Amino acid sequence: MTRLAALGGGSYAYLKETSQLANIFEMDLKQAGTVVARDVKLKFTLPAGVRFDEVLGRESSVSGNVVTVSMPDFSAGQVERMVMRVTASANVAENQSMEIAAVRLDYQDLLANHPADADQRLSALVTHDSHLAQSKRDKDVAVAAVRAQAAVNYRKAADLIAADKPAEAQKALHGNEILFDDLTTIGVGDAVKEEREQNKNYYQYAQPSAAPATRMDGTKAMKQQSLRSSGWGLSAY
Repeated sequence: MTRLAALGGGSYAYLKETSQLANIFEMDLKQAGTVVARDVKLKFTLPAGVRFDEVLGRESSVSGNVVTVSMPDFSAGQVERMVMRVTASANVAENQSMEIAAVRLDYQDLLANHPADADQRLSALVTHDSHLAQSKRDKDVAVAAVRAQAAVNYRKAADLIAADKPAEAQKALHGNEILFDDLTTIGVGDAVKEEREQNKNYYQYAQPSAAPATRMDGTKAMKQQSLRSSGWGLSAY
């Protein structure tokens, strides 16, 4: 169902109890009444020397050097985040700017009742100085990237728990602790304080003694958290 939501531009919710169903429908109806954009697609055209690795937490398709990501329908005020990993290997001189991607957003503007688009270009300054690179890290982007990488570990841990591999699931959760610690080096460790506590709480589901029903609840909760951490906004609740 998560995959269907991602491919179809829909939303996803985990219902632990049927009593939650009314609230979910209410949220869906509220969002449907304020939808401002449909058929939203984000396209990245990568230049020579830049290789696509993955989009974290979202479905994507690749055709040549163009990566396409289908986004959900957007309601008024909705914010969605996306993290993509690429590898740049072009021969660019020190302190020179390198183009990373040309970004295009296509969507159906429901307020104006016609197709619309927006363009942006991404570039990066090339340096061999690791200290300079560290000092120039965008803190907001660093937090979003760590959350997206943690999302991968949440889903991995959930799948390992379902496969009755609690020790390996614990390793995946420990990987998140390392990611969160990295943010303290640039002074934004508090930004993931809530996620750090949540990650610690998930260890209870990765215990060999955990009951099957408890494990099931844990895997569902972690998969839902994975969507949120990877940037799904109002499309995951």
